[in-house]
Parts: sequence; C-alpha cells; structure tokens
Amino acid sequence: MSPFLPLFHRPLLRSALLVSVLVLLCAGLLQAQSVTWSPAGGKLPAGLISELSLVFENCTPKGDPTPPKVPGLMLALRGSSQSVSIINFSKTATITFAFAARLEKKQAVEIPSFTVDTDKGPMTAAAVKFEPGEAALGQGNLSVEEISQSRFLFPSETVWSGEVFTLTYRLDVLRRYYHQIASNPEWDPAPLVTEEWGKPELADGRSKNEALLNILYRTRGYARDPGSFQFNQAQQLVNIRTGNSGGFGLFGSQPELQQLAVSSDQPRITVKPLPQPAPSSFGGAVGQFKLASRVVPTEAKVGEPLTWTLELSGTGNWPVITQLPARSVPKSFEIIQPQARRNLTEGKLFDGSLSEDLVMIPRTAGNYTIPALNFSYFDPKTGAYRTLSTETVKITVTAAPLAGVSNGDTTPRTGGNTQGLTNTDTSGTNTAFPGTPKAPAPIPGDPLATQSLASRPLSDGALLTLVLLPLACLPLIWLILAVLRALERDPASPRRAALKQLRSLLAKAPSGEQATRSHLREWQKQCARVAGISSTAPALQGLSRALPTTEATQLTKLWQDADALLYGRSSSLPKDWFINARSLAARQTAPRFPMASILRHLLPLIIVSIIIIQGAAPLQAAEPAKTPAKDEAAAAYSGGNYAEAARLWSLDLNAAPLSWPVRHNLGLAYLQHNQPGAAMAELAAAFVQNPSDERVRRNFRLACTQAGVSPEIIGELSGEGPLPFLVRQAPLRSWQYALPCAILLLALGLVVLLARAYKRRFPLQSVVAGTLLGSGVLLALLSLSVLYRYGPVRNQASALVWQNTTLRSIPTEADATQKTSAITTGTLVLIDKDFLGWRHVTLSNGEGGWLRSADLVMLWR
Repeated sequence: MSPFLPLFHRPLLRSALLVSVLVLLCAGLLQAQSVTWSPAGGKLPAGLISELSLVFENCTPKGDPTPPKVPGLMLALRGSSQSVSIINFSKTATITFAFAARLEKKQAVEIPSFTVDTDKGPMTAAAVKFEPGEAALGQGNLSVEEISQSRFLFPSETVWSGEVFTLTYRLDVLRRYYHQIASNPEWDPAPLVTEEWGKPELADGRSKNEALLNILYRTRGYARDPGSFQFNQAQQLVNIRTGNSGGFGLFGSQPELQQLAVSSDQPRITVKPLPQPAPSSFGGAVGQFKLASRVVPTEAKVGEPLTWTLELSGTGNWPVITQLPARSVPKSFEIIQPQARRNLTEGKLFDGSLSEDLVMIPRTAGNYTIPALNFSYFDPKTGAYRTLSTETVKITVTAAPLAGVSNGDTTPRTGGNTQGLTNTDTSGTNTAFPGTPKAPAPIPGDPLATQSLASRPLSDGALLTLVLLPLACLPLIWLILAVLRALERDPASPRRAALKQLRSLLAKAPSGEQATRSHLREWQKQCARVAGISSTAPALQGLSRALPTTEATQLTKLWQDADALLYGRSSSLPKDWFINARSLAARQTAPRFPMASILRHLLPLIIVSIIIIQGAAPLQAAEPAKTPAKDEAAAAYSGGNYAEAARLWSLDLNAAPLSWPVRHNLGLAYLQHNQPGAAMAELAAAFVQNPSDERVRRNFRLACTQAGVSPEIIGELSGEGPLPFLVRQAPLRSWQYALPCAILLLALGLVVLLARAYKRRFPLQSVVAGTLLGSGVLLALLSLSVLYRYGPVRNQASALVWQNTTLRSIPTEADATQKTSAITTGTLVLIDKDFLGWRHVTLSNGEGGWLRSADLVMLWR
C-alpha cells in the first residue's frame, strides 16, 4: 500500500473528480458566439445568382437579419436552417440564413460590417469584399455577355426639347439557351418623361452564325430641358437553360435553369433647345395639333345661352399643356366658365385632347363678332413653329319677346374664375328698335315652403342586390319546370301509379259473383302494369319473368286461381286469396323517381344561383326622416336679414341634410348675402337631390353665373340636351330603382321563354315575351345611361368645394414644407375620412389630399 493513500479520504476524492468532470463539460458547452459571412470574400460572377450565407454560432437573431444595401449588389433572403453538433464535449449551435446574391456589374463590392440584435446581445458581422468573376455557363462555357445582351434604340441621337420620340429596348438571347423572361425591364427614365413599356415583341435574328431571339419593348418619351445626358442603365432578368438532368436522353429529363441579370448599354442623347424667338401665342406645345372652335347657336335672343366650344387635339408633350388660348368675349355677355376637360387615350400619355365649353349669355341685342384665336406649337418634323387660327364667328342677338321694362343695372357679374377671358366691345350697330326695353338681369327667386325630404342614393352593393333579386325567381321556376318535365318523361311513372291503384283495389273485397269477376280482371290488368306490361290481355309467363322468384311463384298461384274462376274451371276463390293478394301487393315495389334526371335541366340554374350568392349585399337601412322648421328663417329672409336667415337654415340643414328645400333656401340667402360660391354649392346639392324642380334648377344656374364657375357633372346635368332632360325627370334614387325594375321585366320575359321551352304554352306567348324583353332592355339602357351620367355624384361621400382653397398632403397648416396644391371653387371631390376638422378627399383625376371641412359642402349628408 502506498504511503500517500492515507492522506486522501476516499469520499473527498470522488467529489473532486466529479467536480472536475462537470467543469470540463461546462467549459466545452460554453463556447463563444459569432456572426460571419460564408464565404468570407472571394469572387462573385457578374449577372448570375450566387448564394451567400450569414452564419450565427451559439446565438439566435431577433427576427430575420437585414444586411445593409450595397450599390451594385442584390441580396434577397431565401430561407434559414439550424444545426447542432457536439465534438469532444464541445457544443456548437448554428443558424444559417441563405441569401441570393447577384452582382449587377463587373465591379468590386463590399458588404460593410453591421450589428444584429441576438438573444446574447448585439453581435457584429465583419465586413466582406467580393471581386467580380467570370461566369462560364452551359456546355460552351459562355459568359453572360455572350449569351444575352440588351440595348436602347432610338430614331436619332439628337431630338428637340419636348419632342415625343419612339424608344425601343431590345434584349438579345441565344435561342438555344433561352427559356423564358423572368421580369420586365427595370429602368429609371429620368430626365425623360415616358409612357409605360408596351407588350414584348418577339423576332428572330442571327449573330456570329448563332440563332438569336430578339425581344423588343417599345415606349414613347420626351425630354423637357435641352442638353446632353446619358441614359440610366436598365436591368432585366431572363431564365436560360444550361443543360438537362435526370431521365434517359430526351425522355423524362428536366431542364437545368439559371437566371441571368442582363444590364443594358447607356447611350447618350442630345436635346436641342427650341429656336428663338418663339411666337407670342406659343405656350410650350411640341408635336402635331389641331384646333377647333365652334359657337352654337349663332343666332339667339337676349338671355338665351350660347356655347363656345374650343378643343385642342393631337400628339405631343401633353403633360406641359395646361390651358387653351385666351378668349375674348363681348362686354355685354355674361359668362360661365367651366373647368377644361383633358381626355387622353387610354394607356397613352401623348395622344389626347383638351376642350372647354364656355357658356355666354347676351344681355343686349346687336351684332357681335367672336374674334379668331391663335395657337402656336413647334413641329419637330419640320423644325419650325406653326400657328393654328380659328375663324371669326358672327353672332346675331335679337331682343327677347315680351320683355318687361327694367331700369336696373345690367352689368354682367362674372364672379372670380374668369381666367383666360377678356371683355371687348366687338358689337356692331344695334339692330334693336329705339325704345325697345332691355331684358332684366336674373335675380334670386323666392324661398320654398315645402318640407319634402330627398332619398339618399343606394350604394353600389345595395343596387347590385336589388338588380339580382328579380333573377332569384328564375331558379325556383326553373326547378319546378324541370321537375314537372322529368316526371312527365319518366318511363317508370305508370308503374308507380299502377302499384298505388292495385293496393287501393285490394283494400276492399267485392260482393257477388259478377263483382268478383270484374274485380279479378282489374287486378290482372294492374298487376301487368306494375310489371311494366301494357298489353290488354297480359300473359302469365311475361309477368313471372318480370318479378323476383318468390313473388313470381305466389303471383302464379293467385293468377291461376283467378283464371279458374273467370273461365269456368272453379266456382269460387280460395278463402285466403285476398289475404295473399294483399300481402303480395304490399311487398311489390316500383322503380323510384330518378332525382338525378333533374340535374341535366339545372346546370344553368346552378350557375345563376352561384352568381346570386356571390353578388348579394345587404341593403342599407334608411335614416329616419327629420322635418326642419322654417318659419323663423323665412321671416328673417323676408325682412332682409339674410345673415340670420342663413344661420337658421344652416341649423335646420344640420338636422335634416336631405331637405332639398332648406338647401335651396340657404343658397338663396347666400346669394343675397354676396357669397356666390357657397350659394352655388348649396343649390347644386339641392338640384342633385331634386333635379325635377325647375325653380331649383333656375336658381342653381344663376348661382353658377354669379360665382363664375359651373361644377363638373352637375353643371352639365342642369344644361340642355336629351340626356340632361331625361335625368331631370326623376330623382337619382328613382333611376336606381328603375334598373331593378328593368331586370324584373327581363326576368319575366325569360320565364315566359323558359315555359315555352318546357312545352308550357299559352296564346300570344311569343308576343308577351318579346314585349317584356324589349321593355326591360329599353328601361335598362335608359337607367344605365342616367346613372353613368351622374358618375361620382351618386356616391354618398361626394362633396363640392365652395371657395378657392389649398389641398394639403397632411392635415395641418403649421408645416410650411409640405406639398400643397391650389383647388378651385366648384371642384367635385369624394371624402374618404375625417380628422379633427379636416377631411381627406379624392379628386376625379385620382389625386388626393386634405381639405378643411369648412371648405366643403356635402351633397347627401
């Protein structure tokens, strides 16, 4: 025994050894954390997608890591994986995030270091640098440039400032490598203004004895400012085939695909300035244009409106063309200036027209001349300016018949929005007789005493539900006709009827020999019909073959007993004959009605039902009507206190926003109180709510004259013409109800035709169906035309701007750096949401922003 053993106590020794092992295990398990790129540098092939991995050792990121953006390098996260390994008591937990990496150009890139939040605290990934490498693709080991190239093509390297020219982007791919296009060209056209790329066009080509596929994209654009600039580089992804894998030869093999990022060239283009000096009537238009001017009518009476339509159309730099030539109007004409209408061809930015209808109301009889207008533009084809001129128009205005004498002031009041107009006295000799009285200028009418309430228009979903409701009767009628038709054409129907009659016959026993014989003959007849035999003298052999063995045996015995009595071989039936006959009839069955036979008639029915279910929407509940009081406001108006009348009618309007007479009266108070913009908006709302009242229409047009503007859509609805006249015959809600009524007529016509198809006929059936269908089509066309003419006005969120104001990008006036835009009186908007006295609106051109609630007049609320 060793002399040192007594120095150690054995339990103490075991504890020390255990602690040592635990320390070694903990030291192995507690490893350092790190975040590294794999590979940590090297080369990346330009234009190809490679894989880079971000590896987290012994730590877990809080969310997906986001490397910093590097110009010229695309990084996209593909996914992640986890693994754990223990070697020599050393545990390593790894989380790997795989990124798709693509080097856009042949240039070195560096991913800078960045910090990631992990469960072990912030960790830093070191920077890595990659050099561009050559890509060898396919069996020929070709580079990206040898397989695919792209370039810009344009007619000339020199263009005029504002000249619209055609631009072509061409992608060339070796046909033997091409698989499919992976993306459209990504390109920043600045400083050009361009349209969207057209659909790709495919063409064949050759290069160095290789077949090429030419993929062409075309667009048009122009440069605003002169100078020389270089195109930005375009990028496009294309998938190529580099070989095949799997299968045997060409059978069952799968193509091996690789995605290329093809970069275009960067040509230069020179933009020449336009020649100087330019004509005085030149406003920046470059292209080819036409100018049309017409005045209708050219002969009118005092007070009758004339419409001067001016239209500019053609191809050119329409984004910079904002207004038509300034017009000169005789001083004695009142004018209503609407907003100019810009119409661009769908999908085109440089083909369109700009038109404007100016309404002129002469107040003095005489001969007038509308002078010619000049519009100059630069024609890039000839390199020179051209001037378009309209013809002068002679207008004859005669005195209005039965005009009353008026000593009032007839000076026209055109309001504030008369941009582009000047008043000139171009009248000739006054043809009116001396002493002929002048027509008085229009003045506001009297307030309305009625307490009628308008109906708020239906939403599109509710209208769709009403339209689909008449069609809901078609499936039910269709089902009934289909069932009746299937029953009529079912060959087993007589057998079921015979079995029912047979059981009824056996339920009662005959009395007397003659009755028994008649009873037996009827029993044999019905037994034959149950078996499907319609012969008047059925044979027992045929009946036996048509029945199961057990039933056939019993029927044979019953039949023989019946024949014995009928034909003299026996004088009576067995005592249990009727019992056995009833038992046999109870066990007998006839083929059931085949419900599946109905399905072939119901395929269109199923389709109609699906449409109804998908299109159904809940109707909106109508708000309870509130009747405002008007006595105090009317008294204030009659006493000349227009401000107080406007205040009281405003309170009434808050309680009942659908009271069109209150809106009308409030508009009159604003007119009398010299607030034409507010009057125009309130009277426009009254007209929309009840367009059939001529008093409302007259005062609305007067307010438009005073304000100098006519709101879009509403001003046209109040004008002349067949469709505006049709619109004014009924309120908007009535025209909305007319559409479901038209569909009901169409549905009834279809029901009549459906009954005819199922052989359910009645006199004049074709005439009735044609009348119903024709009436339905006519009413549907009329209602759809009216609803289309109303446009956004039928939206419950529509509103009018009653004074010139500012459209803001954020709902505050404190931020002076925000983007703003001027918005004029009479602009129609749709309200999206409210925020602390502000309302977010959308204009007809799709632009949106915030306006003060006080600047808006709601049409339906």
